[in-house]
Formats: sequence, structure tokens, C-alpha cells
Amino acid sequence: MKFSELIDPETIIIGLDKEKLQTTDKWSVIDFLIGFLVEKKRIPQNVSGDAKSAIVEREKSLSTGIEKGVALPHGPVVGIENLTGALVIHPGGLNWGSLDGEPSDLIVLIALPKDKAKGSIRTLAGIARLLRNERLRNALRIAKTGAEAYKVIIEEEARDV
Repeated sequence: MKFSELIDPETIIIGLDKEKLQTTDKWSVIDFLIGFLVEKKRIPQNVSGDAKSAIVEREKSLSTGIEKGVALPHGPVVGIENLTGALVIHPGGLNWGSLDGEPSDLIVLIALPKDKAKGSIRTLAGIARLLRNERLRNALRIAKTGAEAYKVIIEEEARDV
């Protein structure tokens, strides 16, 4: 599955609304994004608690903040049939415990179907590889809307083939 098949313009958030979040630590962001995906009907309400627990548990075992401002929080979730996710582009970034010690300003939360988690790892790896591209990261950082960010992703995927 391509990154553009995991998200769409409606699941891309440009800047986190600090009024909706009590804090902007990674735990509140994970909680917010699970609620956001429930609101967008990507995760059923009845599995939202399990989704949050799975992603938090994975994050506690080892930070998913990679490098260059990218974080990929993810976890296997019982009760969803397909991979789903959201992208947050947050100017200034958040402390995600990244390997390079830098804040993460490109955060891709991914809920993996538990019964298909091993096959979903390939998608996760592909997204990580795509986000290693400096041109893509820079273009996402200046996107003003979800539609603009989505277009950048589609264009980069076309180049990446």
C-alpha cells in the first residue's frame, strides 16, 4: 500500500490546534489523532481505546521518532480491517524522542490491522523510505492545506517508482 492510499487530504492536519490539546506531548497527540480518525470514520469508536493502547504500548517500547523531523507512531489494532492513518505537519515540531534528538514536525500515525500486521510492515517501511526524501519533507513543511500536502505525496510517489 502506498502512503497516498493510507491517507487522504481529510486525514492531513496542518498545525495542531493547541486549544483542542491539553498539552502537545506525544501522548496527547496520539490520543488526539485516534479521536480524529474515529471522527473521520477510519477507526470504529468501539476499538478506539484498543487502538490508543496498542500505539502507546509500541511507543513506550521504543520511540518511533526516526530522524529528520519524522515520527511514525503505529501499532496493531484488533477490530480494524484495513491500514489507516493520519499525517500531522506541525511547524516547530514536538519532542518525540527521536534518534537524532530533533523535534518531529512530520508525524504519521498508523493503525495496523492486528491480523495483517506482518504484511503491513512493508507499507510502514515504504512510508519511512519515502519520508527520507528531503525534497518531500521540505515540500510537506510548506504545504498550506491537506490537499496541497496530499498532492506533494502523490507527485513524489510517482517520481519514486
